[in-house]
Amino acid sequence: MNHPAPPAAVRRPFPAELLGALQSTFGERVSTAEAVRTNHGRDESPFDPQLPDAVVFARNTEDVQAGIRLCGQYDVPVIPYGNGSSLEGHLLAVQGGVSIDLSGMNRVLSINAEDLTVTVEPGGRLAPAVESAAYFVAAEALTNAVKHSNATHLTVDIKREFGMLVVQVADDGDGGADLNGSGLTGLRKRIEALDGVLRIASPPGGPTLLHAEIPCGS
Repeated sequence: MNHPAPPAAVRRPFPAELLGALQSTFGERVSTAEAVRTNHGRDESPFDPQLPDAVVFARNTEDVQAGIRLCGQYDVPVIPYGNGSSLEGHLLAVQGGVSIDLSGMNRVLSINAEDLTVTVEPGGRLAPAVESAAYFVAAEALTNAVKHSNATHLTVDIKREFGMLVVQVADDGDGGADLNGSGLTGLRKRIEALDGVLRIASPPGGPTLLHAEIPCGS
């Protein structure tokens, strides 16, 4: 079956002055290599690749703002890039322009234990199984602490480290939690099925620290 044709568009000029300004601002985090542009000019849609003229790898909000500001000065399109999973061609640079890669912005910004909401940066998503396992680690630990430990303070810390997603949940409750208990046994099996590990330190009298490490590529 032939690929559907995207709407006709005319590529805008990409000024050398803009490329120079981007390189001055971002240094080696700007690429015009064809392989990099190809990777950022295609997604999961049936449309043919449409390559950007350059790719900027952002580390924080200030990088995104600086990239957009420079492109705006030269009337050059900007295309945000997470992990290339669009099904409808949203990533295709049909008019050229600059792809701003957000995959390096992967920090957890805030966690609200009261309503179990998490605010994260817009970096690339992990595999659904990894995200699901991390959610269940936090949810199970928080639920156990609230129901059984008489805890008054709980913290959740989630980070990427050396190719692993690390989840730690701590509470100041009574302690005595056991990985062989009915609630944590299923959680441990879920983590181990992804080649991860689940550990707990919970002496009588507390505090309790639940620690999970899940390979990001699982």
